[in-house]
Parts: sequence; C-alpha cells; structure tokens
Amino acid sequence: MKKYLFFNIVFILIFLYCKYNNHISIKNLENTVQSKITLSKEWNDLKKFFYGSEVSQDSYLYKYQQANWYIKEIKKLKSMELKLQERRRIIQQWHKENLTETYYIKNAVYLLSGADLYHFMLFYPEADNYIMIAMEKTGNILNNYSEDDLKFGILNILNILNNLTHSGYLFSRTMKEYMIKNELKNLSGTLPEILYFINFFHYDIIDIYKICLKYKKDTCTIPGLHYKIINENHQIKNIYYISHKLEPDDFINNSILDSFLNKFSNKGLFLKAAVYLFHFQEFLDSNIYLINNFNSIIQDDSGIPYRYLKQGNYNIKLFGEYKDKTNLKKTINPFQKDLYIDFKNNKEKLPFMFGYAQARKSNLSNLIYAYRL
Repeated sequence: MKKYLFFNIVFILIFLYCKYNNHISIKNLENTVQSKITLSKEWNDLKKFFYGSEVSQDSYLYKYQQANWYIKEIKKLKSMELKLQERRRIIQQWHKENLTETYYIKNAVYLLSGADLYHFMLFYPEADNYIMIAMEKTGNILNNYSEDDLKFGILNILNILNNLTHSGYLFSRTMKEYMIKNELKNLSGTLPEILYFINFFHYDIIDIYKICLKYKKDTCTIPGLHYKIINENHQIKNIYYISHKLEPDDFINNSILDSFLNKFSNKGLFLKAAVYLFHFQEFLDSNIYLINNFNSIIQDDSGIPYRYLKQGNYNIKLFGEYKDKTNLKKTINPFQKDLYIDFKNNKEKLPFMFGYAQARKSNLSNLIYAYRL
C-alpha cells in the first residue's frame, strides 16, 4: 500500500511540474510575442523614398514618387548606385583577406565622418554600434516633410554620392553647402544620406531618437540622432550621429566626449580624409588619447601622425603607396618621412582609392591599419 502511495505522490509531483513548466513556457512565449520588434513605418517609408524603392500607398510620400522631378532624380541615383555596389564588392573582398581582426570590433568610431556611413560599415562590418562625430548638422526630425524639403534631401544625397563615386571621399565644400549652410532646409544635414545608406545595406529602422551630449541652459550644444536599426538576420544595431566640431579639449579624460565614448568597450577608430586635424600643434596631445582608447585604427596618412602609431604598441600593416603630399588648401600638408620610408618597403596593394588620392599629383592611395591582438 505504501508502495502505491509513493508512486501516486511521485506521479502527482511530475504532473504538477510539467503543468507548471508548460505555464512558464507559455508565459515566456507571450512575452516574446509582446516584445516583438515594431518597425517605424514613417522612417522606413522615408528611407525607401530617398533610395528609390516604392513606399506604402497610404504614405504622404507616395504622390511625390509619381512626380516627374522624382523619377528623373532617382534615375541619377540608381546610376551612381551601380558604382557604389561595384566599389562595395571590391572593398568587401579585400577587407575579408586583409583586415580580419576588425570582425571582433563591436563598437566603431568615425571622427570627421560627415555622412559617410557607406565606408564606415564596410570597414567595420560586424560592429553593433557605429558612432559618427562631425560638424555637419543632423537634419530636423519631422512627422512629414514638404516637397521642397524632399527635393533638397534628394539633391543632398546626389551630391554626396557624386563625391563618393568619383573620389571615394566627401568634399568639404559639398558638405558645407548641403549640411551646414542651409539653415532653413529641414533636410540640410546628414539625415538623408544616413537613411539612404541604411536602405543600401538592407536595414530597417526601428526608430530614430534625438540625443544630446551637452546642454547650455535650455539649449542643446552637442546634439545628435540615434538610429536604431535591424537587419535581415534580426540583428539590432545602433548608429549615433553626433553633430560637433572637434576641439583639443574633447580628447582628455572625463570630457563630455570621453564620458560618452567610455560607455563603449573594444573600440575601433576610422579616420579617412581627416584634413590632417591631428597633425595641428594644438591636437598633438589628442593622439595619445586616441592610441590609449582604441584597439584598432583604420586611416590614411591624414589621420593620426604615423610616429604616434609606431609608439602605440600596435601591429601595423601598410597598403598602397605613399610618395607625395596633397594639394589641399586651407589645411596643413605634412609629408611624413618615416611613413614614406616604411611604404618604400611595402608590397601590399590597394585595389581601390582611399582617402585623398585625387588630391595628390601621384593620384595614389594609402591605407594604414593598426591593431592589437
């Protein structure tokens, strides 16, 4: 009798255990359903609009897609896209063979980025967080945009893509004209281009948020936008665009910028066509900060002076050729003899233009890759 009683008790306990676990799994399933990612219809329609993909028929943008001006401008965009896709293919293949350590970088920072999300995502393809910092404006977040705003947004993108497809870098005068000077234009800023490239890389937008790193009284003096995006493999990533003119005081411990960047570990740095900012006397100490805070650095000779990289306990790879300085105006044009000597012994090719190639008599590109294992 005791034996049967024992088995009955065991059976009841097993039944209750299974029932309880079934309840838990159903509850977890309900939570999963409730936490299902919701995409922003408005932002995804706008990115499709700027890319030339069809928007929802109930969107206010739909009527503009039927306009002659839009059809004409999108044909130009699609022509440029073919060149971007070919450049993308070349860079991705080369990157896979030569910059494998970057796949471990989860937080990437692009100083003086402008709107160049294109190269940023190509050179740090596995990052979860992309942080772009440049003096160009963010663009205004609105529920809808006027036809004039949308025309300006398309024109903004066309000019930036024209820069990228002809030289591989963004011209200061172009960025100034379309992302800084036109204060009355809501889409004067990096917003249209970033939306374009989000679509280019097959991401959808969960939402876009305003952020602010610094306030002065009630005014945000370092504004930004946070783009929360998701790809076809359901990976969520973040793009932070911070509108800020870099100053030497940004690159010291406990500065506003340092406090923001310290939220992210295992960081990779990207510098391309960086106007030799860190070669100016007032920024020389900033190089020590950058070397101490980044595990990898991808740049051309316009980034951190080569002598600092060599002192930074990095493994260094050189690609391309370095023979002459640039013809750029309104900035210094240092020629780095130590870099020239090391490049003379370099045999690694670079199958694409990178940085200021077209601003040199030689028309040659160089890429410097510094990393820690």
